[in-house]
Amino acid sequence: MPSRVVRYLLVALLLSAVFASGSLAQNATPEATMVPANTTTALFVNAFSTPMIVAGSDGMDHIEYDLMFSNVFASPVTLTRIEVIGPDGAVLLDLQGDALIASTKPLLPTETTNIVPFSGSVATVIDVVVPSGTAPAILTHRIGYQLEPDAVFAALIGTLTIPGPEVTVDPRPAMVVSSPFADGRWLNVDGCCFAGTHRSVITSGNGLQLHKIETFAIDWVGLDGSDVFTGDGTKNTDYAGYGTDILSATAGTVVSVRDGNPEPEPNQPPILAGPADFSGNSVVVQVAEDVYALYAHLQSGSVVVAVGDTVAPGQVLGKLGNSGNTTAAHLHFQLSDGPNVVTANSLPFVIDSYQLVGDAEIAFENGNPVVPAITGEPSAQSNTLPLDNTVIEFP
Repeated sequence: MPSRVVRYLLVALLLSAVFASGSLAQNATPEATMVPANTTTALFVNAFSTPMIVAGSDGMDHIEYDLMFSNVFASPVTLTRIEVIGPDGAVLLDLQGDALIASTKPLLPTETTNIVPFSGSVATVIDVVVPSGTAPAILTHRIGYQLEPDAVFAALIGTLTIPGPEVTVDPRPAMVVSSPFADGRWLNVDGCCFAGTHRSVITSGNGLQLHKIETFAIDWVGLDGSDVFTGDGTKNTDYAGYGTDILSATAGTVVSVRDGNPEPEPNQPPILAGPADFSGNSVVVQVAEDVYALYAHLQSGSVVVAVGDTVAPGQVLGKLGNSGNTTAAHLHFQLSDGPNVVTANSLPFVIDSYQLVGDAEIAFENGNPVVPAITGEPSAQSNTLPLDNTVIEFP
């Protein structure tokens, strides 16, 4: 093994040779628009999720995907700007400042940050909003970042601007589903396309693939007017939606059933022993090749279908409960490209018909969600996805 001194000399000689080559731009700026080929950067960028389109309840199309940033430098790196650029050069999304921080998290989401730690990674949620029917086929990026002022080996970095990556947008339309409820008023919590928990979660399958498991998922919370619960909210039966029949939103074949998981009372720690427990009591229906519908957190003992059953839209599957990774009664619904939600990718869907009541303000009292106000204009919706924190009614 070479000594520490010898290793230092080898690094010094390497850097001297690189500097002599004239290939480094020591004074590069993130405003640069042209970056020479094979220029050194402090970050490696990977668009690991396929951009997919969904029609939102705001009348716009949303293109959803994620960028992962890995720090290959010797000290922390700060993201300063992410621009998403269309084929005509138009900037379709410009993330800076607080908006960039709010969209960027460690891979297992915790606090938001625009700092990529030394030898670490973060991921940024990308939500490109365009008029209906105008989503481009290809998108590219211009990414700016900064080094620490006293960063060791800063001269090794040739540019603070990354031109790309280029991504291809999946042109397939979102699948149309029907309501998972016969009627009632429902609050969409942690839905698309806000960079909340659902939108941000990433898992690794077998150490070989990264999965965006809940991008388009919805947590449906029942409302009685604007009340989530009655009484003090300490019992599952206090919640407006608890015990509601859950209907199949599609036709298909039942491929997984889980029942008998316990249901703690609200605001108690979830009972989780392994990955399968996160969905709690649940039903998975195969809708088509590589398309599966998940109905999670059902009431214990309520599931009325079995593996192999063929179901029709509107058929009862079970009842809304509070099992699995949850602290209050709700239905978690989503489509995925595999039957195991924690190792599959979330797929876009739209609901055939519903009434948009408005946007909910959400607050918490003693850990329980409350809705102090509902704002916005009601509208009849067809073949759209209710966006985060919307209130809708199914006739």
